[in-house]
Amino acid sequence: WTGTNWRYQTNQELDVPPVSITPTTLENDGITQSVKWCESNDAQRTLGSFIAPDGSSHRQLDVLHGHLTAWRKCLRNIRTSNLHAKWLSFTTVFSKKIIYPLIGHSCSEEDLKFLQQPVDR
Repeated sequence: WTGTNWRYQTNQELDVPPVSITPTTLENDGITQSVKWCESNDAQRTLGSFIAPDGSSHRQLDVLHGHLTAWRKCLRNIRTSNLHAKWLSFTTVFSKKIIYPLIGHSCSEEDLKFLQQPVDR
């Protein structure tokens, strides 16, 4: 907080020493594991969605773009005349992969334009 603006500090600015924990396991072997320190804009997968502590959705949009690319490649393998298979692919696979993670994000229409364009064709 600078008095007018809020921002997260970077890990380097925090200057915090590495942390290790000893989780309790069924074997009770006591093996120490280090904790991964992530930056505030580094999104990690949580319940099917990539969420960053600072609220950015850049990583999630990259993942969605990957899903779009994979879906488009699959569509090329379906004969053009088989519209039912293409529609089934859209409604049961692609749309589920896209809609579920977007529920927890605040994306603008401009952010999602790349997803809508292939569907509109």
